[in-house]
Amino acid sequence: FLTTRTTLFSKGENFITKLIQNVEEGKITCFKDEDDYIFIDRNGEIFSVILEFFRTSQWNLPSSINISALQMELDFYCIPFGSKPVSTLTPTVKGIGEMSKGNVVKPNLITNLPSNLTQLTQFQFLTLASSYRNKGSIGYHVNVAYCDLQLLSLCKLSLAGSNFDYSNFTNVDLSNSNLTDCKFTGCLFLNTELTNSTTKSDQNTKITFTECDLLNSTFENSNYISLIISKSNIINANFNNSNFIGTNYGYSYNSSDGIVIQECNNIENVTFENITCKYGFQISKSVLNNVSISLKTPNKKYIYITNCTLNNVTISKDTHYVTDQYSTLNNTPSRMC
Repeated sequence: FLTTRTTLFSKGENFITKLIQNVEEGKITCFKDEDDYIFIDRNGEIFSVILEFFRTSQWNLPSSINISALQMELDFYCIPFGSKPVSTLTPTVKGIGEMSKGNVVKPNLITNLPSNLTQLTQFQFLTLASSYRNKGSIGYHVNVAYCDLQLLSLCKLSLAGSNFDYSNFTNVDLSNSNLTDCKFTGCLFLNTELTNSTTKSDQNTKITFTECDLLNSTFENSNYISLIISKSNIINANFNNSNFIGTNYGYSYNSSDGIVIQECNNIENVTFENITCKYGFQISKSVLNNVSISLKTPNKKYIYITNCTLNNVTISKDTHYVTDQYSTLNNTPSRMC
């Protein structure tokens, strides 16, 4: 392995930093190979994962890595699992009352998370996830309801079929993860990264958020069969450049294909720019403020807006949409059905 001193010292003191310092100060000698490189007789595959964490501050674990073996190596190197450099941390849910972005200040949260959530470390989550995984199954199908997952890096994991109900996702990284048929009910998403997340594309699958707070979070460049958001707050969220491809029979207006947003009383400062929504986009019984929507062309599918209040909503001229007589539009062009 070839890296820099800066990289090895980036996560604070550990076995490697102490070894280098003691060698440089002449306090100890260590074994070196014929090219004068320091030799440590440990698991090389796992060390490559640790070195990548030093470089990126993220734990990207290939399926071949055994969690127990990883923990053993981390113990040897005196590296805490799940640690992050202070510079990457942002205020947690405790400071949500001070959150301010655009016109949103102190939102009224829908979620009312219990005070006794089970707090999981990175290692605890992956150990729990591994215990749920069955040979030949897709993803972990893990039950982590009522958990505090703050600051965890869950990127590039197959979490298909998992139950995350009433959990705290503040400052969690779910980018590039498979979220097929995951359950999110009563969850808090604050500063959550879901960029490039996916649902499996060869079956009728969906990702569902019910009674959730989606705050300061990004879904950019994601690929879902269907996205359903109901009775939730969506504030300062970004769905740009995402694909909602639907199933091959989802032509009905009443189907749950594409995007379905219903009974959401606070959708504010949200962008659905340059999205592909192959089989429909439905918004009903919701309040939208400062929302921007544009569908990729060519796309002749309609956005159906029923019984909604729209304030300063921008829908691109080449995007087909209709509103009904029960909708109230302020600074938003109407197209009646």
